Amino acid sequence: MKTIYLKISLLVSVFIILSTSLVAQKNFIKTDYLGPFMQYVAGFGALSLSYEYNFAHKQSIVFYVEKAQYGSLTERENGTLVIKGGVKGIGILPEYRYYYGTSSRFSSASGLFIGVYSRIATTNDFEKNYLTNENTEGLDQLLAGAGVSTGIKYLDGDILGISIDGLYNEFCIGFGYGFAGSQFIRDEGPLAILSAFSRMEMSIGFAF
Repeated sequence: MKTIYLKISLLVSVFIILSTSLVAQKNFIKTDYLGPFMQYVAGFGALSLSYEYNFAHKQSIVFYVEKAQYGSLTERENGTLVIKGGVKGIGILPEYRYYYGTSSRFSSASGLFIGVYSRIATTNDFEKNYLTNENTEGLDQLLAGAGVSTGIKYLDGDILGISIDGLYNEFCIGFGYGFAGSQFIRDEGPLAILSAFSRMEMSIGFAF
């Protein structure tokens, strides 16, 4: 009889542990798949990897590492591309989020959110002259500023209609401003600075 009670107690304990782990998803890793496409099409965007930790009810911190292009320049003569350039670099982006929307049963860090972030990067200007076939690259420069963000995170995501436990999708936009050491960005004015610190992301990630 004691053996039966022991087995039942063990099964109940395992069930409770598994249930708790399913409900308390506090860690999130994701990558932005829109950034590389925007970088190719529009001349700005980031290839990024981020980690998010749900440290309190409906609150989290996110830490991004990114390889990005923060601005672009093209010059044409009679429809022919003459110069193509921009600003590229490697940066970090810490962010605080508060989730105010309906949360998933798996985590309070889901649904609609608002956030504040900062972006710090080492950048350099680059340019290719197609007439002379010359490539030029500037010295390392600082990019540092802050912004506000909003978006939505969907837990219980899927890929092509196939549901995978822990998978999630996220959309985020952000607008920021700051200091840009890049001569190209400064020459282009306030809109170029706003663009360098702004964000638009569509990400896929895994929660655990």
